[in-house]
Amino acid sequence: MRGSASHAQGLAGRPRIVAFLRQRRKDPQALISGRERNRHALREFWARAPADSLGVKQEFEKALAQDGKPTT
Repeated sequence: MRGSASHAQGLAGRPRIVAFLRQRRKDPQALISGRERNRHALREFWARAPADSLGVKQEFEKALAQDGKPTT
């Protein structure tokens, strides 16, 4: 049962993370700060929902890209 709950949590987390990224796309520093501030929660999300986390990682990369180069 716990596995089902964690999978559901992963599915619920992705839309919120993607919404955060899209809202702050114009402010890379806010994205970097948010990623750093939530790094433990993001790691847990990635462990529980690997497929969803790949989409989130790609969204982060798109949001942070400037002139085709990712910024970190």
